[in-house]
Amino acid sequence: MLYGTTLLVLPYTVSDPINLPKMVVLVGIAGALAGLLLFTAKGLITKSHKSILISSTLFIIYLLIVLGRSGVAFSENLYGTAGRNTGVATYAAFTVVALACVLSASEMFIRKVFASFLLIGIFLLVYGIFQYLGFEPFPYINTYESNVFGTFGNPNFQSSFMGMLAVLAAAFTLKNSLKIPLRIAALVLVVGSLVGVYLTNSIQGFFNFALGFSFIVFFYLISTKRKIIARIMGILLLLGTLSIVAAFLNIGPLAEILYKGSMSARVYYWKTAIKIALDHPFFGVGMDQYVDWLRVYRTPEQVATNLTADSAHNIYLDVLSSGGFPLFLLFCSFTALTIISIIRVSKRDELPSANYFALVGLWVAYQAQSLISISQIGVAVWGWVFSGLLIGYEINTRGGGGKETNKELFSKTKTKKTQEKRSPIHPKLVVVTSAGLALGLAVVLPPYLSAQHYYNAFKTSDARVIKEAAFLKPYNRNSFMQVAGILRSNKFDKDALDVAKEAIIRFPNSFAMWKLVADYSAVGSQDQVDAIQRLHELDPNNPAYSQP
Repeated sequence: MLYGTTLLVLPYTVSDPINLPKMVVLVGIAGALAGLLLFTAKGLITKSHKSILISSTLFIIYLLIVLGRSGVAFSENLYGTAGRNTGVATYAAFTVVALACVLSASEMFIRKVFASFLLIGIFLLVYGIFQYLGFEPFPYINTYESNVFGTFGNPNFQSSFMGMLAVLAAAFTLKNSLKIPLRIAALVLVVGSLVGVYLTNSIQGFFNFALGFSFIVFFYLISTKRKIIARIMGILLLLGTLSIVAAFLNIGPLAEILYKGSMSARVYYWKTAIKIALDHPFFGVGMDQYVDWLRVYRTPEQVATNLTADSAHNIYLDVLSSGGFPLFLLFCSFTALTIISIIRVSKRDELPSANYFALVGLWVAYQAQSLISISQIGVAVWGWVFSGLLIGYEINTRGGGGKETNKELFSKTKTKKTQEKRSPIHPKLVVVTSAGLALGLAVVLPPYLSAQHYYNAFKTSDARVIKEAAFLKPYNRNSFMQVAGILRSNKFDKDALDVAKEAIIRFPNSFAMWKLVADYSAVGSQDQVDAIQRLHELDPNNPAYSQP
């Protein structure tokens, strides 16, 4: 699942070859995992899992409430907007994946996850170098300054992943049990990963690495009872964190470095997300609907800069504006449970494994990225995996009171795995897992098949076929916009206007759709007057649409 969700791209097949295939893999396999969890729940779930089970269940339930109550297009709420696909289905799948990791967490399982992460990371590093050298095999249309974006479609996500790869490799350099040649190889990978970050022309990876590796060292010092050094390290981390926060507010010594360009824009996006949530506190505005509301809150000064975005560029604030404060608090509960788990493990008398410290660093690195960036499926899935493993590790390695120690759990895991190899797979397990997979695919395949038909429609060069493609279900706002633009550029003015007018029925809050109607309608016509009125409502401080 992790390989497909991170690496899968399908050029020459669908209109969105990057995010849509990743969503199909994620939701489909999450359905299978849900079936597996239901089948094995009685044997795996204990009272210790109560908190995470309650949080997971309530989070999914509230996602469904948002799906029904936000009042936006059902398909966009379920699947998210095209090009992002972080709707209800994706977040529910993330939750199932995290829960599966909670129940499966063990030394052996963590090693397997690390092995997968290393293989994927090395592949992306090599692929990024090829992209930098101009050897990209697929004809992507790139709108970014850097061509190095791996399988994510955006250099910021490639940078973040390379930063996390550097964290894991750096953790291995500190592993005393590792042979010297392997530690040297890990050091080379650290350097290579940071070079990979540099090639993306995005600083996110450096930010992730610095924070993630610092916390590895910090928690190692705490666990080894080196209190004085740990306190010094803690003070430095606190001062560094406060300096970064102050820089986001254009204050302090780092402000000139960080508070410029995209970072100052991010602060504006964050403030807007909070305003949206305050006006829609219970159900938000719908998943991935931020793009329709940013303009509503722009001041005249912000209109002049013409800053727009389809995300708050902060995953927590995206959830807040999308689903309101209840969904936000439930989302934060996963973070809170992870932090509590880390603190509990760090206070144990028995020193955690080196792999555990690496896991903490990876989680912190991902959190650093989540505070300044977008939830991209191929990256975000790892954040949920890390959270699940940390929570599960703490629960599954508790000692005393008849519970297993870490060594006992590891031994039991090996014994159980050997027994499983000798015994046949239970028929009911096959049935429920297959049923879950079928259900997941039934939910997630419609937008994929629609995107495939849409892509094929353009190969015909037939205006009628292309126009019909805009109306493929589930509806996609980008399809309406692209088809209307193509029809207009080929002098099919009436057809273009028809498509635009149909689009505003299905996406009444879309500024871009209403602008098409205003631009394509006859000057002074009722259609144009109505469109300008609606544009004023959606962008009230824009003088271009001010009312007389």
